[in-house]
Amino acid sequence: MKLGKRWIAVLLAVCMLLPLTACKTNASQIRDTLSEFESACHSLDLRGMLRCIDPDISEPIRLGLGAVGALTGQDTNDLLDMAVKSVFGANYDPEEFLSRITVTDPKLKIKKKNATVDCKIGVELGGDTFQKGAVIRMRKVEDQWYISGIELKDHSDE
Repeated sequence: MKLGKRWIAVLLAVCMLLPLTACKTNASQIRDTLSEFESACHSLDLRGMLRCIDPDISEPIRLGLGAVGALTGQDTNDLLDMAVKSVFGANYDPEEFLSRITVTDPKLKIKKKNATVDCKIGVELGGDTFQKGAVIRMRKVEDQWYISGIELKDHSDE
């Protein structure tokens, strides 16, 4: 009889703690995804960056990169270099730009399978540090959190 009471006590304790660990797990998973994305940027790992982005967005990019790479013979580093230079200008070295991206002061709002991260995104370019408020949208697919969008804030929003 004592064994049965112990099992019931253990089950009750687990049931009471599950909601608390689920919230913590979601928040820590979101932070882990952002950290993995930042690390992938720092090491210029395009595949790593894409692994952190919502599959609905990243899969077409992967297919496109594969097709462009096959047609042009360029590897992903060349394509990454072209993409950064086309967005930020020929004067920016992708290694300098991406290796210095930071996401700081994250404030999370989680609603079931969607979350927003109010944060600051910083980058160092040419010795100057630029920081801008941003909202990163996250989406949970199966058991993994992905970046589904990034919006930079206007000065009036900060």
